[in-house]
This record gives sequence, C-alpha cells and structure tokens, in this order.
Amino acid sequence: VSVSGIQNGAPDGIALVDPDGDVEEFLSYEGTLTATNGPASGLTSTDIGVSETSSTPVGHSLQRVGTGSVATDFTWQTPTTDSPGQPNSGQTFVGAPPPATAWINELHYDNSGSDRNEGFEIAGTAGLDLSGWSVELINGSNGSVYGTVALSGTIDDEGLGMGARWF
Repeated sequence: VSVSGIQNGAPDGIALVDPDGDVEEFLSYEGTLTATNGPASGLTSTDIGVSETSSTPVGHSLQRVGTGSVATDFTWQTPTTDSPGQPNSGQTFVGAPPPATAWINELHYDNSGSDRNEGFEIAGTAGLDLSGWSVELINGSNGSVYGTVALSGTIDDEGLGMGARWF
C-alpha cells in the first residue's frame, strides 16, 4: 500500500481501527491532539515522544523496541534504520497474547521534506487477517481525518506467534 502525505504539519496523529470500528490505538507525533471526526472522534492521542525532522535519512523510521507481546511492552525510539515487515532492531516478541491483537509498530513520515517512502508498520498476532482494519491519518491543527488507509493481508509469523506488516 502506497502511503504519502503522512506528514501534514505538527502535531499529527494516526489511529488504528479494527473491523468493528473500534480504535485500537491513537498515537501522535510532535504533540498531542483531540480527534474531531472519524472513529477516534473525541479521543485524545498519546504522543509517542520522539519525532523525525527533514534531516532524517531516507531508510530510517521511528520504531518500538523492547521485549513483549502487546503494544505497551515496547517503547518508541528516535529514527533508526527501518525494518519494513520485520521485527525492529532491539525488539523481541515473546509469544502471541490471547486474543489476537495488533498495534502500530513503526512509523516513517518525513525525510528531507518530501513525501517519499512514508509508511507505517502494524505488528501483532501472527495469522491476524487485517481485512476490514484501517488507519486514520489525523491533522493536529484541527483534529480532522485527512486520509484513510484500508489495510489488507495477514500478519506473518516471524517467531513465537508474532509478526509485522509494512504499509
């Protein structure tokens, strides 16, 4: 899936939405925001605490690191070499949690002010079908959704029942 325009000012947000329309995770970068429409309407984002700049090299992204099996087991780190569709460097999955789960695992939104190679990675339980899931891109200046990315495919097994998929 080609994604461009993820960087839309500061702050911006990204919400992972399951097939039932429930927001599984609402993150932001470069500050917090409250969504004014879409599935995350009325929710306040969680700022990941790190960001990219126009000097972030191509091929780098913000990533979660640590050891665990759910999103809260991992912490965000500053830009490092990206790993689309693979566990991040410094990330160890320790087994699939019941029930099936997914989270935003990697994010790349800016390099030299261009919209090239932007994208995000969804990690979670191996075998989870992402059909019907979506990611909402949310503008921090007014809280409105400015883009929706329909997800597809299945999270592959990269070990211990966990995996990741890049969009």
